[in-house]
Amino acid sequence: MNETAYQLSQADHAKAMHLLDAIKQQSASLSPDNAAAASNVINALAESVLWLLVTARPADIAS
Repeated sequence: MNETAYQLSQADHAKAMHLLDAIKQQSASLSPDNAAAASNVINALAESVLWLLVTARPADIAS
C-alpha cells in the first residue's frame, strides 16, 4: 500500500474548518424527518471533503 501524507495551507485549513463548522451548526437545527435537508447536509459534507482532497498537496515525510 502506498502511503502518502497530504497537507493544507493554514488558509485552506481555516476555510475547511469554517465550512465544516457552518455545516455542523446548520445541521443541528434540522428536523430528523426532513429528508431533503438531510440530503443537502450530506452533499455539503461530501463537497467539503472533496475540496479538501483537491486542495491538499503531498507532504514530505521521513520514511
